[in-house]
Amino acid sequence: MEDKIIELADYFISESTTYREAKIACEKLFRQVSHEIELRAMESKTV
Repeated sequence: MEDKIIELADYFISESTTYREAKIACEKLFRQVSHEIELRAMESKTV
């Protein structure tokens, strides 16, 4: 898992102009992933 974290950090840093921009992009992705997990949890309860 740590390798994936480093890979993601490298990606965000390389795609961003500043470290702050990279952090904001990472936080946005985290919110999207969290939302997807919530949707899947709701789907599994209705099945």
